[in-house]
Amino acid sequence: MKTRTFALVGLAGLSLLTGSAWSRPVDLSAPSGQVGVADLHGYLAVWHELEGVGFQMGKDSYLALRYKFSSEPNTGGILGSGFYCPMFEARNTRIRELMMRAVLPCGKQLYLRRDMVDPTKFQTVDQEWTGLLKTDPQGDEFTIWRDDGWKVRYFQGRLAAITSDDNHEFTWTYEGGVATGVSEDGVNLLQVETNPAGLLTAVVFGGKRHEADYGERPLTEMLLGQTAIKQLVPALSGFKSPDGK
Repeated sequence: MKTRTFALVGLAGLSLLTGSAWSRPVDLSAPSGQVGVADLHGYLAVWHELEGVGFQMGKDSYLALRYKFSSEPNTGGILGSGFYCPMFEARNTRIRELMMRAVLPCGKQLYLRRDMVDPTKFQTVDQEWTGLLKTDPQGDEFTIWRDDGWKVRYFQGRLAAITSDDNHEFTWTYEGGVATGVSEDGVNLLQVETNPAGLLTAVVFGGKRHEADYGERPLTEMLLGQTAIKQLVPALSGFKSPDGK
């Protein structure tokens, strides 16, 4: 069974979606195509796509399962320390009183400014995306949309559902805050298998099971002016090809 690995090379970090909603599809490609550059915060970052795992969302919008390695020390989640997978970890976050950040499942980030009159309404600078915040004791709901039918809904900070411009609905499910799968129009599309620690062990898509391999990554700290290993933590090392090639 063949295991895919990848080199850790840098690329530019976040990118905003721009352009008028009526003139082009939602761009669900990776946040940047540049290679060999650190992100906007100076940390090494590289995006990698899991071959053969992805689906069409609307007109000319394809979502691949991709994940990012980052040297930023606080990065970590369903793929272990140093890794981030937006398809399963996209969130909306209030980063300032007047600003909301919404991450799309491709990894791109949208920044929406709060309306000065209505505190529940938000909008991107280019007015392509409009947002509405609903507060509820059961959990806040934040929804953004374009005028061509695209709608993205977040619940309790996590990506919950997307309606595309051809009126298909994609729904995300979670258990204990960890993603368990994605469905399209109520039909199971992709399943996520995890271990008791909440790490992804496999992705099942199109009848094929893509298993994740893990190794140990050292976390370091400075002691008496020297870099020392603080601890070893699990981190993704690659995925096994389901067909054995």
